Amino acid sequence: MSIRIRRRLSGWLILSLLVVFSSGVLLFLSLNKPLPTYLVAKRDLVPGELLESSDFEFVPIDLGPLAPKYLSSVSPNLQLLSQIPAGELVPISRLGIEFAENQTGVRLIPSIKPASNVKPGSWVSIWQVVEKDEQYSAELLVERAEVSAVETGEGLFADELPEVEVVLGAEQARLLITALAAKFEVFVLPMP
Repeated sequence: MSIRIRRRLSGWLILSLLVVFSSGVLLFLSLNKPLPTYLVAKRDLVPGELLESSDFEFVPIDLGPLAPKYLSSVSPNLQLLSQIPAGELVPISRLGIEFAENQTGVRLIPSIKPASNVKPGSWVSIWQVVEKDEQYSAELLVERAEVSAVETGEGLFADELPEVEVVLGAEQARLLITALAAKFEVFVLPMP
């Protein structure tokens, strides 16, 4: 009669196998996540043209830190400021908004740096601070305006505060220009 001796697996071996298996699963899951999609021009796009989703194809690309500089969806009334050849990604810096009959664009440098979610296509309110009877008072200038561009200066002597361009109606533009001419403190606040 033969006696079989069963060998027991050591705890360290089981722990090592479990760690290797878990690492493999985590690596697979991290590499298997879907890539964000960005717009690529299907044809040569010319300045002044209104953009439509049929002009683009959606391509999954990992742009890393450059992602906020490129367009990932088409918003209404977007207009090209310069030419984009077929097959190229669409930089946000080459886009503007077509104005309606009673609209205009005003570019301003807010008194403080705006929130990070103030970007083209977002909505903001604009406030001014004035001195009345030796007290400072905040007043709402523009209840709701769409941001058409946000540009940060580049170079050695560039100002740290970005320029924010907003689309306004004629009356709103008059109020904002008056506040800027009077050198009041002007603030841009994000809205939902």
